[in-house]
Amino acid sequence: MTASTALDIAKLKDQSNSNRSLLNTDMTMEGRRQILGRPVFVSPFVQPDTVYGVSRAGLLTIVRTDTRLDVDKSVFFTSDRVAVKGTMRVAFGFPVEAAHVRIQTAAE
Repeated sequence: MTASTALDIAKLKDQSNSNRSLLNTDMTMEGRRQILGRPVFVSPFVQPDTVYGVSRAGLLTIVRTDTRLDVDKSVFFTSDRVAVKGTMRVAFGFPVEAAHVRIQTAAE
């Protein structure tokens, strides 16, 4: 979620007539927040007013076998430097769609 969405969620309570916030601090790691025991990650790359819930158990990271590492010593021949470039194709797979959710707030 974005930082503004996290601020909005921080104002929510876990149930009506409660003083406990829905967004809790993680006692094991300073500065980290949780919702119902699940870690919360804030990113500027998420659409505003959108929260993604992703199950770690239902997430696959796929790496292709043609990973390439190019090393070129001739580019910086005037000093002891080396140019290194790595190319790798990575994708994410979600085999069980029901294990993941996208929550969006309604437009006002």
